[in-house]
Amino acid sequence: MNLGEYKITVDHSIKVVCVVASGNFEKKLGDEMITKTRITASEHGYNILCDATKAKVNVSVIEWFLLPRTLPVLQNQKIRSIKAAVLIPSDEQKENFKFYETVTYNVGMNLRVFFKEEDAINWLIKE
Repeated sequence: MNLGEYKITVDHSIKVVCVVASGNFEKKLGDEMITKTRITASEHGYNILCDATKAKVNVSVIEWFLLPRTLPVLQNQKIRSIKAAVLIPSDEQKENFKFYETVTYNVGMNLRVFFKEEDAINWLIKE
């Protein structure tokens, strides 16, 4: 699979920062993407929709566990509290993403994983 990449856009019509990830994702690239996406969302006061359906995430369980506890951008309470929906592929990565959803819940973050974009957007725009 190709090297990982991502693209961040802002959808003002639904007040969501969208990031589309594709290719192979290692921890360093994932950290960069999360940081830039959350800063952009904070600047606009918007929620986040992350489409990871075309990404292959190569992150260990311990890295998933430590991420919300150690990533510098997530130590800022305003940025940490941004609502985020992650679209995931329904394949072998599902368990890792569901684990991360639980990890973020346990540290007080508002992140959920979804298989359908419509469900994710409906959750994001709901007050």
